[in-house]
Amino acid sequence: MKKTFVRFLVVAALSAVPFHSFAASQSQTPAAAQAGVPDPAKNPILAKMKAMGGDFFYMGTEHGMDGWFIVKNGQVQMMYSTPDNKGAIVGVLFGEDGTNLTMQQVRNIVQSDSRLSALIADAQKEHEAIAGVGDRSFSMSPTMKPDMVPSVAVSPGERLLSDLSSASGVVMGKDGRVEVEMFMDTRCPHCKATWKTLSKYVGEGKLRVRLIPAANAGSDNENEAAVLLGSDNPAGLWEKHVSGEKGVLSGTPKDSAIAAVKANTEIADKWSLSDLPYLVYRAQDGKVKVVKGAFTKEGLETMTKDLGF
Repeated sequence: MKKTFVRFLVVAALSAVPFHSFAASQSQTPAAAQAGVPDPAKNPILAKMKAMGGDFFYMGTEHGMDGWFIVKNGQVQMMYSTPDNKGAIVGVLFGEDGTNLTMQQVRNIVQSDSRLSALIADAQKEHEAIAGVGDRSFSMSPTMKPDMVPSVAVSPGERLLSDLSSASGVVMGKDGRVEVEMFMDTRCPHCKATWKTLSKYVGEGKLRVRLIPAANAGSDNENEAAVLLGSDNPAGLWEKHVSGEKGVLSGTPKDSAIAAVKANTEIADKWSLSDLPYLVYRAQDGKVKVVKGAFTKEGLETMTKDLGF
């Protein structure tokens, strides 16, 4: 699923790079104070996030919903207020033809601020910090400079985790538990084996795993991933698939589910996540860590120690 260096720069310029620079360059002007920008505090959900220290930046309106780019505690989220302004939706907005509208909104932000172009070169360095690492488990803790905004995700690990927050996935486990993000392919034997290993901790209530399927465009794997994401009971479907039940991921998926898999694959392409499964988590010390490829005994011991169980 690797793309060329040119494609990486294009994607990075439109998504990962602007996350830090836009928030940092605009943080002096509160969202509600900018001309023509709605007040997020009028939405009860957004108001609570704002009261907790979230920085809001207006992305525009699509399908009657105001889009917000939010930075809080080193994390980046995209949220949309519902048309009645009483609720909020987290994630990526797609059009009826599968177009990633959120990406277009971020692109517009980038193109309107020439100061961001200088940071594109830095994106390649951060990309190499993820893609070029040789260890199975490694730390990507942020290095903060005195003049940086401390609430903005600046390290490669923080940027990767921020990207994953917008990916579509299947949650395995209870809310409120430690979470591991797992990029996977439905036909990847290592992915299935890794899930079987982790399912023990999920069953004990120690861990929550979010399966994020990605696949090459037009492949049977993509079709299976879309069927999984579009299912009314994706967790149960995945368990049947891993247990060896045939045909559970066959069928014609929804167009929206295909679009969601494609969006996941774009994230995998951007970060060159070619060794599956690819696990990302935040350790007890606050650092973002990764375990990639076939799960080894050492990798499991490192992860469980990092997560405190």
